[in-house]
Amino acid sequence: MGESAQGNNSKWELARVIVIVMVCSFGPIAALIWGMQSGNAYSYFLFLRLVVFLGAFVFFALFSGLKREAFRAVFVGIMVLFNPVLPIYLARDTWLKIDLVTVGAFVVGFGFWLVGFIRDWNSKTLDDSATVLPK
Repeated sequence: MGESAQGNNSKWELARVIVIVMVCSFGPIAALIWGMQSGNAYSYFLFLRLVVFLGAFVFFALFSGLKREAFRAVFVGIMVLFNPVLPIYLARDTWLKIDLVTVGAFVVGFGFWLVGFIRDWNSKTLDDSATVLPK
């Protein structure tokens, strides 16, 4: 396989990982924003709990290797609040505030993960022509 083909495969692998993490981040964000609107059925909130719980679990796992203990603690808290097995019942106004903070956590978490991932990706790349961002 030529160097340019190997570089293209490397870039596609990078893009694939970023898209997967974007879905795991922005899926819960979209579910939370939709859930803030009034008139949703109770079954939607069960779905919301599952989506947010799974997204928080993915981010907890992603930050395990990055030594970001504060982020891991935030996403453990999100997993506890949104766990689908033992739901926590709070007033709607309280949930709206929690939802906004949770959206912020996913946005900030995605940003920190993306910067760290691209930095690590570039440092592991042996061929300078295959790097994604300039060093």
